[in-house]
Amino acid sequence: MRNVFITQYPFPYTSEQVLGLAQHDYQVKTSRELAFIHKWQALGHDERGIWGEISVRDKTPIGTKVLLEPLSFACSCVSYHSPCQHSLGLLLLWLEHPE
Repeated sequence: MRNVFITQYPFPYTSEQVLGLAQHDYQVKTSRELAFIHKWQALGHDERGIWGEISVRDKTPIGTKVLLEPLSFACSCVSYHSPCQHSLGLLLLWLEHPE
């Protein structure tokens, strides 16, 4: 991954708390739009975390990882925000579909 930002948050998480981490309204909107299985090329999880790859137009897929204990985010996107919309979208997706 390139340009990896890691941010940790020590709290139990709900969808509302995840969206509360967004730094602006556009990030909330985009995170919600990314919280669908069909948007992701690859998804995986284990007891420690979740990860996935998502395509963005004709560019290299973005790799995103969310560790669950403590809650922390890493993404290869170029966003200056941490957590980014990809990390938040992945976590929202997992909260809705933990399988």
